[in-house]
Amino acid sequence: MELINKNIGFAITGSFCTIAEALPQMEALVKSGAKVTPILSEAAYSTDTRFGTASELLLRIEEITGTDVIH
Repeated sequence: MELINKNIGFAITGSFCTIAEALPQMEALVKSGAKVTPILSEAAYSTDTRFGTASELLLRIEEITGTDVIH
């Protein structure tokens, strides 16, 4: 599916066990040509968990989208 010139908001919340599954979907949208704006809940933005640190998550999302995270 071609998504060139489409703007998509991609929200991630504190359901930390599913974030690893969501990031490939975000990447697929970007690869399809969409401009993805990442939006994180306060918990997802600032909480370190056994699934990773908040700073690692922010870095990965910004690498995927090339856009600053909104929180």
